[in-house]
Amino acid sequence: MTHPTRHAARGAALLVAAAVTLGGALPGFAAARPADAPVAASGTADAVAAHRATVTLVTMTPGVVRPGADVTVTVDVVNGTRAVLDAPVVTVTLDRYRDTARSDLSAWTGAGRGDEIGSVVGRTTTTALAPGRSRQVTVTVDADSLGLGTGADVWGPRGLAVTLTDGADPTTAPDARLAVLRTFLLWYPPTDESDVRAVQLAVAVPVTGPPVTASEPEAAAAEISAATQPGTRLDHVVAATRDLPDVSWAVDPALVASASTSSDAAARTWAQQVCAGASTGRTVYALPAYDADVAAYAHSGHRVPSGGPTLTTARCAGSETGSTSGTTPTSSPTSAPTATPTGSATASPSRSSANLAAEPSTNLARVWTHGLAWPAEDVPDLATITTAVDSGRGTVVTVPGSTGALSVTEDDAVSSVVSTVSTSAGDARLLVADGTVSRVLAHDEVSAQDTQLLLATTAVLSRADEQGSTERATLLAAMPRDWDPDPTSWGAALDDVDDAPWVRLTHLSTVVDDAPSAVPRQGPTARSKNAHELPASSVDALTKARSQVAAFSGVVTDRAAVTTPTAAALLSPASVAFRTARAARADEVTAALRDVDALTSSVSVVPGSAVNLISSRAGLPVTVRNTLDQPVTVTISMKSSDPKLVVEGSPTVVVPAGRDRTVRVGVRAVGNGDVGVTVQLRSAAGRPVGDSSSFDVRVRAGWEAVGTWVVLVLLGAAFVAGIWRTVRRGRSSARTTRRDSPEAETAGTDTSELQARHRDEPSDTTTTPESEDRTSHRDTRVDRTR
Repeated sequence: MTHPTRHAARGAALLVAAAVTLGGALPGFAAARPADAPVAASGTADAVAAHRATVTLVTMTPGVVRPGADVTVTVDVVNGTRAVLDAPVVTVTLDRYRDTARSDLSAWTGAGRGDEIGSVVGRTTTTALAPGRSRQVTVTVDADSLGLGTGADVWGPRGLAVTLTDGADPTTAPDARLAVLRTFLLWYPPTDESDVRAVQLAVAVPVTGPPVTASEPEAAAAEISAATQPGTRLDHVVAATRDLPDVSWAVDPALVASASTSSDAAARTWAQQVCAGASTGRTVYALPAYDADVAAYAHSGHRVPSGGPTLTTARCAGSETGSTSGTTPTSSPTSAPTATPTGSATASPSRSSANLAAEPSTNLARVWTHGLAWPAEDVPDLATITTAVDSGRGTVVTVPGSTGALSVTEDDAVSSVVSTVSTSAGDARLLVADGTVSRVLAHDEVSAQDTQLLLATTAVLSRADEQGSTERATLLAAMPRDWDPDPTSWGAALDDVDDAPWVRLTHLSTVVDDAPSAVPRQGPTARSKNAHELPASSVDALTKARSQVAAFSGVVTDRAAVTTPTAAALLSPASVAFRTARAARADEVTAALRDVDALTSSVSVVPGSAVNLISSRAGLPVTVRNTLDQPVTVTISMKSSDPKLVVEGSPTVVVPAGRDRTVRVGVRAVGNGDVGVTVQLRSAAGRPVGDSSSFDVRVRAGWEAVGTWVVLVLLGAAFVAGIWRTVRRGRSSARTTRRDSPEAETAGTDTSELQARHRDEPSDTTTTPESEDRTSHRDTRVDRTR
């Protein structure tokens, strides 16, 4: 369908080009003969190297031919042979039978040089052409002379050929044909376009960046800046499509967010162009941050992470950001959507351009449409499709071939873009792109021959739709991630296609809402792993590390200060772009895991030695160390390896920044033995923080009481022994008693006299010096007694 406002600038250029071309043409079968030029283009240079001649379509105007018009065909003729072409003849022939199926189109374009080329409708002979030289030749044909009829039912594509010979008639001398160009003439005599059922054509363009070394912020910023400079692939992608609001985008929001905060002015300008282009009524889908490789997550058994607001929030001030999705807005959008029963993409609520332009930042993942998965493989396996649905991205882009998985089982069937596949996570809505249309539009420079093929393809589908098809003919063209278009030729070709009465360019969101096709397709393969995917072990490690960081952030008040430094580095290695840089990807995984280890070890349990527990209840000391620059709040969870030791409670402790703090955890001993104890720090939500720490406890329950009784018994024994010894010493035979010393009983006896008498008496035993000392000692004690 025609969109006059989109063609104003291009129209002036076409008028100038037409004046130049037609100004050199002769009446009737005329040829413009500009000066010969040396071969410069790569394709024609290849022809020279192969020693063959070529004919390339430069322009064909008009692209859609109506009665009363002149058809002007301009071709570039290259003499790649080693001989001079003395009388080059360019002949235009037409197959007047209308092509009614896509297989007819393929048969015509795939025919050989000696196959049928139709009848002659125009011819011109030019001057000699030297080897290795090229020349543009123009042939003009009166449309009314073609005899194609004027009825409403005769419109459609016809095969047109342009043949180069050296003086011979190509229709009678097939062997004399040096080169044959095959394209299509689109005949359209109807005046009432309401009778034509237009084919819906949706074009989806991924806007994704290069592999990013996110673990090194300065390197990542330089990589994104380099990728968004004028003249780069990303610049060409935006330039080719930003003025075509019917072209849908699938954008990596982290790429735009990073570019919008770059110190490089060109990168910021590119991001603002994306933000502005999203505000023109275009459908914009937010891909997972860093364009996550869905297949890599699927084949490792994990869901696809979308990335948090810190990665997807862009500074779009000064531009307008928003999108219309063509679907009913949800009432409460979230940044983590869940899969719907049908697996369809979910639209985000529209926001006014004025409000967004006034805001300092915008979370692109929230304002753009979510729910779309774009796997790296054109034909994803069932495992990948299932993971996409399970991750809340149940609308999956595919580009199947004419045979194999997801291909139609009926030739030339007219079908809608949408097809459903049942998975264990729910039904997926597959957006099945047309392989031929996608490849043609994905050419770096869409040629005039490409444009005519697109017109012929859509015309065939439209005519089949008119003839009783139960489904509305719809086409989806999906550009590859490495697409690097020529902005001028690509936009012009899409405008030419959209100008056709039987084509209506539409938003991808409109196509998503179509009813699933009833045309049967081959099913996807169950599982098919690509050797360039991130290994499952690395995906496991990165997923675990993200969980560790999330848990760790629960112990601090400023969570962003903890999660932001590692968020990008834990996602970027699993991007589709890193499939082409596997060595750098491995280094990035190692760096990311190292950074997470350093973060989570900043709050830890100080390792302790074995503890002796001799009482039935006690508090085991646990020291928590915090090397962060902010306080942390952790719960100490202790686990005993044996029922002999029962842990009573899990205390929560606040550890100041850069400090240690020791806390006692209550335990109760119910038996004796050596017990292993594991200490794990946890957040308020109960998630583990850092690595656990273990130590041994030697439990000797009741030893404290036993020891007390032993001491008491020993003290009692010592006391009794002392008394006994004292008594024993008092009853010694060496001590004098009243019964043994009658003298002592004599009243008034002088003590000194008795002592003298006792010394004078002879002894019956021999007295040693030692015994004398003891006797003297006893006598002295006795004396103290008396």
